[in-house]
Amino acid sequence: MVVKTLQNWGTHPDAEGNYTLYLPIGSYWVSAVADGYYYPLDPQGISLSMLSQSATQDFYLGYLAAASGLSHGIAGGNITLSWNSPIEPEYPIIAYTVFRKMNAGAFEQVGYVTDASYTEALDALGTNYQFHVVCSYAQGSSLPTDDLHYQYTTANSDDINPVLVTKLRGNYPNPFNPDTTFRFSLKELAPTKLYIYNIKGQLVKKLVDDIVPSGEHQIRWNGRDSNNRSVASGIYLYRLESKNFSETKRAILMK
Repeated sequence: MVVKTLQNWGTHPDAEGNYTLYLPIGSYWVSAVADGYYYPLDPQGISLSMLSQSATQDFYLGYLAAASGLSHGIAGGNITLSWNSPIEPEYPIIAYTVFRKMNAGAFEQVGYVTDASYTEALDALGTNYQFHVVCSYAQGSSLPTDDLHYQYTTANSDDINPVLVTKLRGNYPNPFNPDTTFRFSLKELAPTKLYIYNIKGQLVKKLVDDIVPSGEHQIRWNGRDSNNRSVASGIYLYRLESKNFSETKRAILMK
């Protein structure tokens, strides 16, 4: 939770909800915000002067209750998610928003449903999925459920070989201009980083910094740094770090 002014001066309350916000003499509009909560009022006005150097302002934030117990079932090449709706939420739920992440990509919205379930067709064997669900209210959105991880494979399939090692497999094309794709495999679910550095060892871009499931992964780099600026031609180092593993390789950008 943050208590802040419209000028973005702010502070975090303690565990009991008490806070002190130090401000210069003047008039301010103050509000409170927190992920998964709703502040139903307009910002509150306070004035500080040499004669009145302090003010007291209380806030009440309504809780946007989250779903729980996200689980899945597999049938006929489809995955079906189900979850528990909040019990007697403070505000009426409009819908549930489903987010999905495939392999080392980013989360994206894939569903907006009114029932506590969602079904979609599975992609190619070997695809690693992560899902979470958010309750959507007229007042805002709840915090997400815990992520559900699922790797699409079958015990009797000849189309996929289990990943037995964690390995940085390289990038293609190399040399490249301006895009290249990095490939790596993970033996098991683990916190994983894939960072780009320049030849001086300075961080250029974080491509992956997340808990990534086992399997084969690939991610594209567009030759831009963390500020979305095109980088210069030259040699770049990319480093994979995961559980009990680290490896660095070189990529060459030629413009």
